[in-house]
Amino acid sequence: MDLYLGRLEESVVKDLGMQTRTRWLEHAEDRRSILFCVLFLLSAAVGYALDFQVPTPVWILHIAVSCTLCFIVGTIAHNSMHHPIFFKPEHNQLFQIFLSICYGHPVSVYVSGHNFSHHRNTQTRRDVIRTYKARFRWHLLNQLFFFFLVIPSLIRAENQFKARMKDEIPGWYKQFCREQYTGYLVQALLLILNWKAFLAFIWLPQLYCVWGIIGMNVIQHDGCDPDHEYNHTRSMTGPWVNWLTFNNGYHGAHHAKPHMHWTGYPAYHNAEVRPHLHPALDQKNFITYLLKTYIYPGKRLRYDGAPIELPPVGEDEDWIPPPGEVALAGTSLGSFPTVDLAIHRPAEAVV
Repeated sequence: MDLYLGRLEESVVKDLGMQTRTRWLEHAEDRRSILFCVLFLLSAAVGYALDFQVPTPVWILHIAVSCTLCFIVGTIAHNSMHHPIFFKPEHNQLFQIFLSICYGHPVSVYVSGHNFSHHRNTQTRRDVIRTYKARFRWHLLNQLFFFFLVIPSLIRAENQFKARMKDEIPGWYKQFCREQYTGYLVQALLLILNWKAFLAFIWLPQLYCVWGIIGMNVIQHDGCDPDHEYNHTRSMTGPWVNWLTFNNGYHGAHHAKPHMHWTGYPAYHNAEVRPHLHPALDQKNFITYLLKTYIYPGKRLRYDGAPIELPPVGEDEDWIPPPGEVALAGTSLGSFPTVDLAIHRPAEAVV
């Protein structure tokens, strides 16, 4: 992490009177990150133990809670793949395996479709999750079906990146395989143990998680100006949504400084983003925004209220850096077995 970010985070924490470190964690606040992952697993365990031997409204509510917890886990996985939470790389590698068990898929996939394709090429044909792939007239359908429209591109991107990394950065590929095999083995065992509980309290919440995480791209970027220094991203700055999502609402700050720890986003947003941001891209009430955007009046507009003009979708363009340059691109690759610690935490952030 560069010196500027380090000083900024230290000043933020000092002003708020928070402890910044523990023996193992770079930021004590990530104890809450670990707690929410454990809560999701405990929720699933309770579902297995009860085995639907409760009134129907109770287990339906239980599924809803599990879905919410798993979505929160998805935001934690996102943050951790940008900024690993432990001091030691081997601890981060174990945590990524743990996150993969909760998430239902290797969290290292964030590196391909999100860290590289999206962050470096937002809303261009090199961005496999560009929002104008969804083109329904009823805007609510764009939000609901966006995941299903872009998932084929994400799978292709993941496979292309894995194939390259197998030879270019074997340590990353090895970490990916650890996450994949461990996570799928645990899922297979849980499926055999109780397939109904597995579908209700693990598979469905994990599907909801990835649907929600990918769908957030529409909320954060649709109708924005990808060529503007600040107006390329919509931020949700309400306190409750950011407490639950570990400040993922401050998406403009995240795009500006993707390697910054999530605790630094509010201060950076207020100091460096908000003064230059169109007021409509600083949304303080998440629920109100959803209702206005997708229910009433429910129109798909630019951030400034003008009618949106969607560019042609076109084919996805190659976004992977040339051979030998992936590790030098300044993009977080997560944590994996390597002696080059600079790869774990690049010195400079990339928008």
